[in-house]
Amino acid sequence: MHITITGRLGSGKSTVAKLIVENHGYTYYSTGNIMRELAAEAGISILEYNRRCVDDPTEDRKIDDRTREVAIRLKDEKLVFDSRMAWFFAPDTFKVYVTVDPAVAARRVGIDPRPGEPASEVEIYEELEQRSKVEQARFIKFYGEGADYYDWNNFNLIVDSTSRTPEEVAAVIWNAFEAYVADPVANAHVEAL
Repeated sequence: MHITITGRLGSGKSTVAKLIVENHGYTYYSTGNIMRELAAEAGISILEYNRRCVDDPTEDRKIDDRTREVAIRLKDEKLVFDSRMAWFFAPDTFKVYVTVDPAVAARRVGIDPRPGEPASEVEIYEELEQRSKVEQARFIKFYGEGADYYDWNNFNLIVDSTSRTPEEVAAVIWNAFEAYVADPVANAHVEAL
């Protein structure tokens, strides 16, 4: 079964996804990398690319279609999707949402800023909040209210990374995943806050 990991920007979901890959023999799949590549090809920032996607659904569809296609084609392989919307497009997955205090997220992102992205914590905080709002509005506009990744009811596990190390978050995810595989009904929705 595939695992999809999404959550707030700066929550550490990519780091945690990579830990699960390393510790449990899964393959890593990131739609964030696809978006960054598409933004770079267009010569714009990731925020500008997100804004472009609001008005041009063909950009989103490129990402979504590739995610769905990979999930179906590789249904028998162990994949971890590090993706804002893979939970919505990839069938039959264990859906994880990683939350974090926004100020902590800005500090984390500021430790290792990406080229072309702001460097000060205040600017990072503001950009993360803007990106989150733009993405959420875009997903709801294109796919309806059911695509709201801030609605925790859409996920099997909610885990807060604010006071946990990436290793601790990965362990929480893995333990909840194993419990879900053993009994999907009893473990359909767990919150580790």
